[in-house]
Amino acid sequence: METNVNMQNNNDEVEIDLREILFLLLDKLVLILLIGVLAAGVTFLGTKLFITPKYQSETSIYVMSKNEESTASVNDYAASNYMTKDYQVLITSRPVLEQVIADLDLEFSVEALRGMISVVNQEETRMLTITITDTNPERARQIADAVRAASAVKIKEVMGIENVNVVEPANLSSEPVSPNVVKNMVIGALIGMVVTIAVLIIRHVTDDTIKSPDDIEKYLGISTLATIPVMSEAEWDGERSGKSSKNSKPVSSVNSAKKNTRSASAAGRK
Repeated sequence: METNVNMQNNNDEVEIDLREILFLLLDKLVLILLIGVLAAGVTFLGTKLFITPKYQSETSIYVMSKNEESTASVNDYAASNYMTKDYQVLITSRPVLEQVIADLDLEFSVEALRGMISVVNQEETRMLTITITDTNPERARQIADAVRAASAVKIKEVMGIENVNVVEPANLSSEPVSPNVVKNMVIGALIGMVVTIAVLIIRHVTDDTIKSPDDIEKYLGISTLATIPVMSEAEWDGERSGKSSKNSKPVSSVNSAKKNTRSASAAGRK
């Protein structure tokens, strides 16, 4: 299977062979997996060293309408359920948060504290769950209890509610809810492998060097008649040194021959 991609660069046509890319990735599979493992390791260290764990504490309240009777109509219950949206707004209102900050002597601003609070209404109920997310689990529990107490007073005052009952007191969390180390490691490994694959493919596609006679015919459309082996500079130097050693005589033999010739000449003269 091949795919032709037209490039608007000097009217050249680049042909991408998907099989070549597949074989390339299979050949570099070990490298891709190794980089994925390294990326996961780096993500693990970064998560542990640079990301502060966060804990959550939850508390629940039940809001009862004023003068609520057991014979209340369905419409009364529907209206009461609809009003829970108003309760959610009151829980995170400025007076409630300012009261919490004053009671606990917190150094947070109102907006910062509001960002730590999440209020959820259980479907088809009048139960509200207040969740506090903080880097300190004990402080998160204290804030949750304080928000529940201050908001109960505010809801009674503004909405004329008969009572706000505590369903669940705030819990003390022992395990952080974030960061998710395993999830971050998986994401880091995937990013590392995807980047590696992209780099390998880009290098393969943009590499226009001729590596074999088949590449000449494939990219240039020219048939090759013969091939000439090319020696590297090191091989050429080694070949030359080998030939020189064969043609040369040992220096000691030459000097010995010269000495014998001189001795013979001296004896003849005598």
